[in-house]
This record gives sequence, C-alpha cells and structure tokens, in this order.
Amino acid sequence: MDLLSAAFGLLYQYADSLALLTLSAVGLIVIFGMMGVINMAHGELMMIGAYCTSAVYYRGVPMPLAILAGGLGAGLVGILLERLVIRRFYGQLLSSLVATWGLSLLIAQGFLLLLGPSIRSLPTPFGSFALGEFTYSTYRLAMLGIALLLVAAVWALFRFTRFGVDARATMENAEMARALGVRVNRIYMLTFGLGAALAGLAGALFALSAPIEPTFGRNYTPVAF
Repeated sequence: MDLLSAAFGLLYQYADSLALLTLSAVGLIVIFGMMGVINMAHGELMMIGAYCTSAVYYRGVPMPLAILAGGLGAGLVGILLERLVIRRFYGQLLSSLVATWGLSLLIAQGFLLLLGPSIRSLPTPFGSFALGEFTYSTYRLAMLGIALLLVAAVWALFRFTRFGVDARATMENAEMARALGVRVNRIYMLTFGLGAALAGLAGALFALSAPIEPTFGRNYTPVAF
C-alpha cells in the first residue's frame, strides 16, 4: 500500500503540473503562434477572468456558467486591447513585448486602485479523497481533464472551421490571404480575443483553488512562458 500511495502521489503531482502548464500556456500559444505577439499582459487577462468569475458567482450564477463568464469577460477585454493598442505592433516583436508589458502594469495597478489589496476567494468543488496517509484534491485532478479537452477544442477549431482555415492562411501569408478575400484585420482581432478568452478561462479555473488579488496574474505569467 505504501508503494501504491507513493506511486499515485508522483502521478498526481505530474498531472497537477501538466494541467497548470497547459491551462496557463494555451492562450499565450494561440496569440504568439498565430500573430507573433509576445503578450506580457497574459497574466493580467487571467486575473480579469478570475475577478469576473468571482463577481458573477456571488450574484447567484452557477459555477460552470461563472467560469465561462470569466473567459468571456477576458475575451472582450482582449478584443478591446487589440483594437486600441495591439494592432499597431504587428510584425514588431520587441515593440509588442514592451507595449504589452506596459499594459500589464496599467491593468494590475488599475485593479489595485479600484478594488484595493483585499483578497477574494471561491469555493473549491468536488472535495477531496484520501489514499494512504495523504489527501488529494479531486478538483486538481479534474483540471487535467479540462486542460486536455480545451486543447482538443482549440485544435478542432483551427482544423475544421472556416475561421481556422482563414486564421491559418493569415498566419502563413497575410498579404496573400487578404488578396484572396480573407478579412485579415478581423482574423487578428478574433484570434487575440480567443487567446485572451483562453487566458481568462484558465484564470477562472485557477481561482477556484487560489486567492484572487490584483497581483494574481504575476504568479502565472512566468509559468505560461
């Protein structure tokens, strides 16, 4: 039993780390891979997702819908940022890094000024289970399944939909795609919004097991990169 418990403990830690890395990085991968933008505000978009989830949940919305609302809120903020700022830095790798770093500071400090340093929290679902001498969170195991489903959904979106075809064409050759009738600017806007929504969804999921505060995103940006 001790050997079984030790082996499960190692597998649990591996699954937990894999879920953390995958959920943290998937939105960043979409934005950088499709648009060539280094998004240093990725963690702050995760923070926005966490705050949106908290606000919606404590107004009586069921937790699954609150998590989706967190992703939607971050996605809308991402679209706004793309329209106002990000679109001016396509093809400028270092400039995009500096611009998004500045956005990350503005967003974090803005939340600190508006909401103060107080910490919010959300209940962790599914409870826990014991194996041997150790207790494990069921939710943290469930996050691995959610992460794998999310990756599969993103792959299917880019592989089987018209948006995915247009996005891949834009990534390969934006000028040729534009000449063939693809609305390249719209694709860029939706792609950044998608990456932001994935970041917000990850932040919402992490918020169920971590405190929510204005510095929430700083814990995950290095992990995502």
